[in-house]
Amino acid sequence: MTEQNNEISTPFTEVITNIIQKQAEQIAGIQEKIKTIQTPLQDVTDIKKQLTDIKVAITAIKFPTKQMDELSGKLATSVTLLKQPVENKVFHHHHVPKLIWVSVGLFIVLCLTFCGWYNTSQKLDWHTANDFKYRYLKLKNHPSLQQLLLFTDSLYQTNPGFTEEVLHGEDSVRKMIQQLVNEKEREVNDLKRKMK
Repeated sequence: MTEQNNEISTPFTEVITNIIQKQAEQIAGIQEKIKTIQTPLQDVTDIKKQLTDIKVAITAIKFPTKQMDELSGKLATSVTLLKQPVENKVFHHHHVPKLIWVSVGLFIVLCLTFCGWYNTSQKLDWHTANDFKYRYLKLKNHPSLQQLLLFTDSLYQTNPGFTEEVLHGEDSVRKMIQQLVNEKEREVNDLKRKMK
């Protein structure tokens, strides 16, 4: 970096030193001419004063090496930044339109509606089949069966707790069947153990 600064600052310093030397030579030439000219002393002192002011101004002019160093450093960093291009990252976000969400929701509602209709039609078929079974039993001329059907009909119509009694009876029958199954499984397991 200092070599680059030296390379940049060398031509400028040469130019400035050449200019200063030329001005110094001109000043020296002017001073010699002043000595040869017979002029009033006041004019000469004014000119000398102006010349000293010019010398002070010229010596005060310095080449801005500090600013040139900063400029060359900034140029070097900007060149390295320009060699590395900026990466543009593009993120794609896919948005599903609201119309599709509404369509999916309506499709789900339609499917649930069809499932409900299907289940209702199955229950209706089941009730229809039970109705035909009951009507078939009524058509049979078996006296004990007819008496049992009439008794059951009267119980359903007169006893408001009839449905709970039937459900409770079904539960007790299920429990008894489950106990029998469990006992049979134990017997089978015992026999298997004895066979080993």
